Amino acid sequence: MLAEDLSHHLFGRGEAICKQGEPGSTFYIIKSGLIAVKVKKDDAEVEVARLQPGSYFGEMSLLAGDARSATCVAFEDSELLCLDRETFGVLLQENPPVAQAMSDVLAARSQATQKRLSEEKGTDVRRSHQEGSKRILERIWTIFRHKK
Repeated sequence: MLAEDLSHHLFGRGEAICKQGEPGSTFYIIKSGLIAVKVKKDDAEVEVARLQPGSYFGEMSLLAGDARSATCVAFEDSELLCLDRETFGVLLQENPPVAQAMSDVLAARSQATQKRLSEEKGTDVRRSHQEGSKRILERIWTIFRHKK
């Protein structure tokens, strides 16, 4: 359904794709390569994930309107497919359950990142996955102005 609206982008090893704190309205799907996801907390930058082909990122900025929550860097030469907010809005309008699925993914990723950062600092931070998912879903529908 969205294939004709995807754009292709190539990134060389070490090249930043998006940077933490910057605005963003694009969603990336990894076609080939490997992407390192890094989060800066205080004065340290921690790698919280490595994403392989078939994985995606950038969904929080696209769906919830947040600034980029991580810096994503091509760990090796990578080809990414990119989807913008307008096109994703069409997908949500035609398939509302996608929003629930994405909010679950966003909540799980946020929880995993918080866990990784707390391990790095030796603290314990716990949030309810269900609570996070519900909050994110509400934000998605607000951004895309869709009534549930």
